Amino acid sequence: MEKYRVTKIIAYVLLVAAVVFFLAGLIWALSLGSSGLGQGWGVGWRGWIQIPILVGALGTAISLLVLGSVLLFLVEIDNNLAVARQKREASSVQPAGVDTTRPAAS
Repeated sequence: MEKYRVTKIIAYVLLVAAVVFFLAGLIWALSLGSSGLGQGWGVGWRGWIQIPILVGALGTAISLLVLGSVLLFLVEIDNNLAVARQKREASSVQPAGVDTTRPAAS
């Protein structure tokens, strides 16, 4: 039951994008913390620029991670429901030659 192949691909792309966004934000914040934005910054504390970058990267990563996980979860639910529906339909088919209109004589 690969009915939602595109949705699964999008979900995996969102999960990969979450990791990429987090790593890019982390690398960017660490590089700003070590070298600053040039020679004019001096030796002061650079947390005022690092913290918002890290919070933004983490928030974006969490949002994308949750969205991708929910998409995968919903696809799996639908696949499980389709399999259950097929099993129920297969079990409800009566074998040929069995008369179900009257009960069997004892």
